This record gives sequence, C-alpha cells and structure tokens, in this order.
Amino acid sequence: MKLMPIHERMAELRIIQKRRKLTDTEKLEMEHCLDVNADHCLRLAYLYNMSLMASMTEDQEWQYELCKEIERYGGTPNNSSANTNRTVRTDSADSTNSTNSTDNSSGSGEGTGAGG
Repeated sequence: MKLMPIHERMAELRIIQKRRKLTDTEKLEMEHCLDVNADHCLRLAYLYNMSLMASMTEDQEWQYELCKEIERYGGTPNNSSANTNRTVRTDSADSTNSTNSTDNSSGSGEGTGAGG
C-alpha cells in the first residue's frame, strides 16, 4: 500500500501531539486526515469484498476491473485470496501424505493433491 499525503500529515500531527497539545487548527486537520483515511479504508474494504464476490461467481472480467480499481486506490489485488506463499494441504485422508507444502504458483492449487 502506497503512503498517501494524509498519512504523512497524520503522522506529523501525532508526533507534534506527543510533544505538546495540538492547536485548534491542527485538531481540525487531524480530524480531516482521520476522516479521509477512514473513507479510504472503507472503499478498499468494499472493493476487496466485491473482488471476493466476483471470484466466487467466477466473473473474471468483473474481478479484473475491481483489481484495477484496488490498485488505483493503493491496495493489493487478491488480498483476501492471495495465491503466493500459502500453505496447501496435499492430502488430508492419508496420514502418510498429509504434509503441508508451500505453493508459490499463481494457480488455484489444483493438481497438487494425491493422485494429481
């Protein structure tokens, strides 16, 4: 996630606040930064939820558009279902093959189980 100017200003105001009381103008500015940050987070959460819904309905075109919008807002596409460095259960039925392996591919993990 890229750092937005409001995040930098919010951090600046917080550092000032630790040293002294904020002026009324600085308090208003902090409130504004917090509001913008909350709106930003809410928008990203909405986009992540819609992306998950697009994935669940297998609507790849919609998911692609949502991922572009997520990137535009500074988020990471596929946040809720990231395909890298996840642990995949290879076979839960057979105790001799029930080891975990790390799947670093960008695929769905199909074909990694026993007999595949």
